[in-house]
Amino acid sequence: PHTHTRIEMMTRKGFEGVPEGVPSNGLVLGAFSNLGKVNVRVWSVWCRVLVRSRAVTLWGIREPPFGVPNLVNYALQQGVNSSQLVFTPRLARADHMRVKRLAAVYLDTWPFNGHSTSVEAMWEGLPVLTLPVVRMAGRGG
Repeated sequence: PHTHTRIEMMTRKGFEGVPEGVPSNGLVLGAFSNLGKVNVRVWSVWCRVLVRSRAVTLWGIREPPFGVPNLVNYALQQGVNSSQLVFTPRLARADHMRVKRLAAVYLDTWPFNGHSTSVEAMWEGLPVLTLPVVRMAGRGG
């Protein structure tokens, strides 16, 4: 009750399975923040990881949807295979949190961290890879 971000306990009923496009095997990196927080510097680093590790898939949430084509086009120009990128719509809140467990790690954005998205990932037991920053906008995760 005395925190910056409030996360409620979620029920464990409802969504079953894997969202369409998310591989059920292999290493899946979750990038669940709003795409507006993904700047070219962060996206370039993530693309280099994908180019060097072809068995890795990056899974993002299609929010806002108009940002996806730009990210995909840039990734393809960097040598990423289109099969390594998956963008799914946001699910109902309880399901949205639960499916995060399908990723191996959550990639936090920089310099504007995920805040509640990072907390939700940790709540579901997903490790969060983030960078320290000084300003409040980057200290939420």
